[in-house]
Amino acid sequence: RRCPHSGFRIVGKTRGRCPECAAPLHAGSTDLLQFASAAWVRTMATGMLLVGAGLGLQIAAVIYTWLERVPLGRGLHVAAPAALLLGTWFATEREPGVGTERPFMARWTRSTAAVALILWLVTSYAPLGSTASRAALMLTLLVMALLGALLGAHAHRLAQRIPNDSQTSQTQNLMWIIPGMCLFIIVLQALRIADTSSMRWFFCAFPMIFGMIAITGWGMLLALLMGVEMFHAATAGETIRIRQA
Repeated sequence: RRCPHSGFRIVGKTRGRCPECAAPLHAGSTDLLQFASAAWVRTMATGMLLVGAGLGLQIAAVIYTWLERVPLGRGLHVAAPAALLLGTWFATEREPGVGTERPFMARWTRSTAAVALILWLVTSYAPLGSTASRAALMLTLLVMALLGALLGAHAHRLAQRIPNDSQTSQTQNLMWIIPGMCLFIIVLQALRIADTSSMRWFFCAFPMIFGMIAITGWGMLLALLMGVEMFHAATAGETIRIRQA
């Protein structure tokens, strides 16, 4: 028998998927990324790499802020959401041939990323008082929590289309862990425990900071790995179409 997607001639037993293209043999069509437009998949992959870069810049911003290098920390805190906005814009691009309007979740994700960038600019450079600055930071973190949930849900759907079971479960976990981390920082801000003067002597400051960096680093590595795998899916799709021709 032949695979209905790649045309690969299958001999012997299988586990329900084509050994050549991994498409399900029982379905007449599939939504795997390797059967989508290669140019669109590469655009999405570029977006995921930019999301990973944005998370990496966020890690650097936290480290430099903790080291009291305020100007550099502020600049990185603005550069990180800028990279996230650009990555979100690419990663939520409408798939060619699928509807005429952008998906509702894609519009929400882009809008949230844009609001996050504006709020980081205000928090970092606007001449606000201590109370207003703290309120602006808490609002920024709340928007970042929403952005983390939306990006996690979007990455979860993409991981299902690669397909990669490990990345699917990891994105589902991060979809809740990153917003939870942002809400935890908001609580610290509200209790005034997150001030540099207090955190320096707080008994669990270093474990907390290391944990936040580890969670953000987990998201960064996952986004980078997904971007690389999506580039591979685009190349595999072109190979399948060449063999079909």
